[in-house]
Amino acid sequence: MRVFVILIIFALISLGYFIFNPHTKGNLNDKAPKSSSSSSWAYAFVVWNNRIYETTSDQVDKIGKEIGSIQVYSDEEIDTYGDNFSNTSKIGTKLFEILDTDPAIAIAVQNGDSYIKAVARND
Repeated sequence: MRVFVILIIFALISLGYFIFNPHTKGNLNDKAPKSSSSSSWAYAFVVWNNRIYETTSDQVDKIGKEIGSIQVYSDEEIDTYGDNFSNTSKIGTKLFEILDTDPAIAIAVQNGDSYIKAVARND
């Protein structure tokens, strides 16, 4: 019985470490990037409408309508990812059209109180 109790305590401690450790994929408390240095991606990007957009540092002033938001974030390189994914922008970050620009070419990504350009890649 004593061994069983010890195993249960160990399992609960391990589960708690997995859930609350910011370096595990089980992190449920904070879905924002911890630091860009932990990333193994070649470049920062968002995925919208099944297209990869590389984010730039270019500020955008002419914002159109909202077209989506980031739903999935990971700073660890993975083989597959779907729409509304980013390797740098936190969950909830909004995506917008840029006025007078075809969204197939570029979109705007909310960056605090401003917006940055994300350019479609042709990979």
